Amino acid sequence: MVDMLYKGKVKEVWSTDDPDIIEFRYTDQISVFDQIIPSLVPRKGESLNRTSCHWFKLVEEAEICETHIIEMNAPDRVLARRFEVIREP
Repeated sequence: MVDMLYKGKVKEVWSTDDPDIIEFRYTDQISVFDQIIPSLVPRKGESLNRTSCHWFKLVEEAEICETHIIEMNAPDRVLARRFEVIREP
């Protein structure tokens, strides 16, 4: 069973069949000053995903640290290891 775990203004986080893996889905929505704009930007989700994956790959190749990214499984989606977000108190 796949469930949506989080829905932001431009990104969704989904569970997968593996409890240790999540999937990020980037949308073509636009958000400005915390408000969703009613129009879409074609392939914006793909652009955001490819840009993020590129930078995470560079971080790993430079051996700065390991990241949560496993693989880009679609133009607008990426599989990642489940992690806990550390928030400021």
